[in-house]
Amino acid sequence: MSYTYAGNDNWKDNVYIIETTDPVQGGIDGVANLGVKNVADRTTFLKNLIDSIQSTVEDLEGMDVDFQNALSASIIEALSSAGLANREIEKTLNQRFQTGSVTIYNRGIKSGAVVSSGTGSRDLDFSGCVCFSGAVLNSVPAQSAFWDVPANNTGSNSSVDVYLVDEGDGFIPKVTSLGESCPTDSILIYRIDIPDGSDSGTDPDLTMCTFNDLRRLEPEYPAMVSSSVTEYVALPFDMLTDDYVINLEVESFVGSSFQLGYVYVGNKANNGFSIYINGAVDTIKVRWSAQNYSL
Repeated sequence: MSYTYAGNDNWKDNVYIIETTDPVQGGIDGVANLGVKNVADRTTFLKNLIDSIQSTVEDLEGMDVDFQNALSASIIEALSSAGLANREIEKTLNQRFQTGSVTIYNRGIKSGAVVSSGTGSRDLDFSGCVCFSGAVLNSVPAQSAFWDVPANNTGSNSSVDVYLVDEGDGFIPKVTSLGESCPTDSILIYRIDIPDGSDSGTDPDLTMCTFNDLRRLEPEYPAMVSSSVTEYVALPFDMLTDDYVINLEVESFVGSSFQLGYVYVGNKANNGFSIYINGAVDTIKVRWSAQNYSL
């Protein structure tokens, strides 16, 4: 007696594979036919699905043209609304609400730190100073011929930074390589502009070079500072206007809480803003959020 199986309208995610340990058993419920039944069920499911889609298409073809146009317009409007909602969500995530954090170094010179040309070829003298860093005062002794200014034969004008850095046993003056800037956690004191062609043969006394005094001098530190340390924050995404709200949270700093002073925002533009600190603390980590829900 032979059997046939038309299949059920039931999708099977997997098709049974006969194992080597399975008994070879026929019949409608036999192990040998489980895989065949799975395939038949999937085929019936797909056949009924295709028939349903074809019937829907035929029904649409028989509909009134005005109804088809109205249906198309409704679909387009729904897609447009979904696109608008997606754009609004993206605007909220990227523009209306933006966050970030910045670390601000509050360091400078209380007195001294004058840099000048030394007596040797292209070397520098340092007058000594009292600087502030880490919310404390540090004394740095004077040094003669502490560094040689590099020659510039690059074909264009360049510069070097003269700065103070704490290497573990106190601050010392150093000079960057040609065209480089000083480390962010150092104290910048001078920038020396070096014209092309300035070297030990043409300019041993550095008379062709320009010494730019960039010291942040605060003679009354820590009791008072004459200029607030400033950090510019560029927004990840431009705001459409500059009337957004900035919230600041000081997460950490080096120094006493009595030295923190006032942390505030200024110079807002649609692409960024500035954070000002008028206290005596150092290494201030500030988390900010920019909000403008009127966009």
